[in-house]
Formats: sequence, C-alpha cells, structure tokens
Amino acid sequence: MTPSEYQNPILCADYSDPDIVRVGDDFFMVSSSF
Repeated sequence: MTPSEYQNPILCADYSDPDIVRVGDDFFMVSSSF
C-alpha cells in the first residue's frame, strides 16, 4: 500500500463504542465493555 491508502478491517463481532488509539507508530482499537 502507498501512504495514501488504508484498509478497513472487517470485525467478526459487535463492538460498542470503538475508538482508535495511536501510540507512536502503532494503532490499537479499543472498545467499551459492559
């Protein structure tokens, strides 16, 4: 991929309130749990 491209992940479950967190060059997806 070039720097101007990205991929949307397909999640196999229902995640409530997903957010993306960046730590340096790494990205993480977090979601709330009830």
